[in-house]
Amino acid sequence: MNLNEYQKLAITTKIYDDSVAIPYVVLGIVGESAELYAKVTEKLDGGDVDLGLLGKECADVVWYLAAWADENGLLLKDLIIENLTYEHVMVDLKRDLQALVMYSGQIAEYSKKARRDDFEDISKGIYPASKMAKTNEAVANLYRATSFIAGSFGLAMQDLLIENVEKLKSRAERGVLGGSGDKR
Repeated sequence: MNLNEYQKLAITTKIYDDSVAIPYVVLGIVGESAELYAKVTEKLDGGDVDLGLLGKECADVVWYLAAWADENGLLLKDLIIENLTYEHVMVDLKRDLQALVMYSGQIAEYSKKARRDDFEDISKGIYPASKMAKTNEAVANLYRATSFIAGSFGLAMQDLLIENVEKLKSRAERGVLGGSGDKR
């Protein structure tokens, strides 16, 4: 499954209203990045963190990145290929964790400024071009950092995305997409 196929399947489980799409997705990116950060740091501190749950958090971050791309009429794979600047020269989990925080923060900051500076466009559901390039670069780099974090624990992003689609499909069938917790 490539990223564009994942995006197409994942977005079918969206439950937010279009009127709140961009802020909802941005808050989701930041929130899921924070949850992933917490799981990784707990594991690094010697905690008993289930790698399966850590992998689910990686996939949850990517779900929101796919939602970002979809809400802006983009394909996630293309967005990542065109905007990637985060270099990864060797396995460095600390650097990848810093990148996770930095890039999710950048996405939130650019979105905040878009709402402040370009309210007319935002109120029409259009993310302003003046902020789009920087936001897309942060989205691409956040994907890469998330992928490297998964790889640091021996988890393959493609496998995580397939499992994520299956999890969300099951939740949709059971009517439990909303709510919280990994064990719905």
